[in-house]
Amino acid sequence: PKNSAGTEVYVLGLARFLREQNYDVGIIIPSAEGLDSKYEYDGFPVYQYPVSKIVSSARINKQQSQIALDCFLKILNFVKPNIIHFHSYNRAMNSSHIKLAHDMGIKTVFTSHLAGIFCARGDLFYKNTRPCDGKIRLHRCMSCFIQQKYKLSNSSGLIAIGMNLFIILFPWIRRYKPSLNFIKY
Repeated sequence: PKNSAGTEVYVLGLARFLREQNYDVGIIIPSAEGLDSKYEYDGFPVYQYPVSKIVSSARINKQQSQIALDCFLKILNFVKPNIIHFHSYNRAMNSSHIKLAHDMGIKTVFTSHLAGIFCARGDLFYKNTRPCDGKIRLHRCMSCFIQQKYKLSNSSGLIAIGMNLFIILFPWIRRYKPSLNFIKY
C-alpha cells in the first residue's frame, strides 16, 4: 500500500479479484520503519512486521533477524491462512519466510514479477543471443552475467570458472562480498 510499482499494482488487482470471488484476503508486508502493526487499505487488512533498515552482508546472505521472523510467525498464527501467495523475494521476505509458512502446513505459492530474482542479468536473456531456459546453473549463469556486465564475450566462460573456483576455495569470502556468490542463491 505504501508503494505503487508493478508488483504492488498486481497484488492489489489480484486481491480485489479474489475478494470479488468471496475469498477473505489479507496482505502481509515488511516495514523498514520497524512497525509491528495492522491497518486497513482499500478494505483489506494489512499486517506489517518489522525489518531492519540496516543492510548487512549477514542479512543479504539469508541470515534473517529472528525478531522479524517471530513477528511474521505471529501474523500467520493470528490470520491462519489456508494459502499464502508470496510476490517478493529479497532480504525482507525470502526463503526463511516461505519455509516458515510451508512448515506450518500452509499451501504456499510464489510468483516472481521480476526476472532479477532468479537471473543475475535481470532479463532472462542468455548472453544477448536468445531467451534463457530459466535453469540456474552456476557456471553458465556466472558466465552470462560476466558477459553482460563486462562485455567479455570470448573470455566470460574462463573468468566464470576462476570466480566460481575462488568462491569454492575461499567460502568465507561470501560473508564479506556476498555479491560474488549471488548466483548460487
